[in-house]
Amino acid sequence: MGKVKQAVQEVQEEIQEIVYFWKGDISLDDIKTILKNKYFFKQKDNPYYISEGVIEEYYKKAKEEYNEA
Repeated sequence: MGKVKQAVQEVQEEIQEIVYFWKGDISLDDIKTILKNKYFFKQKDNPYYISEGVIEEYYKKAKEEYNEA
């Protein structure tokens, strides 16, 4: 798997875990804050943790999946 695809997938999985942990009751802004903090304090090698377009896309998908479950 390519580095970019792997980095994006890592962010996608992180968002999904957060949404499920909070039982779908978490805002997009809260997700952005959590991921931004993770990027600046732990994961500086993955810029997709602060990419708003990627975060918004996968947040919507995670919320849809959670609501369908």
